[in-house]
Amino acid sequence: QSCEDEIDLAPDAPDLFSNEGAVVSFSSPTPDFFDTGAPDAPVSFDITTLGESATSIRILKSLNGGGQLEHATVSSVPATIQISLQDALEGTGQSVADMKVGDAFRFSFEVTTASGTYVTGASVGVSVSCSTKVPGTYEYTSTGYFCDGDPLTGTVTITETETGKYVFDDFAFGTYQECYGGAASNWGTLAIVRYTDESCDECSQSELCNTISMEGVDNYGDTWTYTVESVDGSELTLSWENTYGEFGTVVLNRPDGSNWPPLK
Repeated sequence: QSCEDEIDLAPDAPDLFSNEGAVVSFSSPTPDFFDTGAPDAPVSFDITTLGESATSIRILKSLNGGGQLEHATVSSVPATIQISLQDALEGTGQSVADMKVGDAFRFSFEVTTASGTYVTGASVGVSVSCSTKVPGTYEYTSTGYFCDGDPLTGTVTITETETGKYVFDDFAFGTYQECYGGAASNWGTLAIVRYTDESCDECSQSELCNTISMEGVDNYGDTWTYTVESVDGSELTLSWENTYGEFGTVVLNRPDGSNWPPLK
């Protein structure tokens, strides 16, 4: 009920409504992080506008919640935006070496139309991280191991149990089966870890992402050491030893032919 006469709310009532303003609509970024190991690799997302036709769109950026900086201006939509970590850092006073895992950029938008300039409330967030190219199933060849047997071949699966922490389903790459007649009952708390800020205060970001070390002990209480001997495309060569006196060398091959990260 109302004290007023009935009002026509139909879209064809030009004296009551007019379409003004615009907002930016965007897709999720792909990939969803900046890779410190590949600072020139772009993150991509698509943008378009809803509402009035846009004459220009300003893309603004901020790092870790800081002040906004102008990143670029787009004159037509739809458009695909490609931004690398190097691009994102321009004007911030920061370099790739300054970036740590967990740093984050946010990109927001201002649309200019014939009727004015409008700010889109939603924004695109892109965090800084390391590429995760370690987990998977790999073909191995073991040589020079502690019971002096013939070369061994098989597969090993690497699982990421938490960010930057990996376990193998066979840390000895077939040598226990050859030398002892069976696999280990379990591998205790053994794990390979990438360095964190806490364990390597003065490391560069590349080192933080790609330097590995062993932690934990096996089910007999022995500690292990893995050493990266070489990285050659899809082949990673490791030597390993433990405090019990076991040792060996293994080549891990990525079956899909993709490259290993530059692990150290």
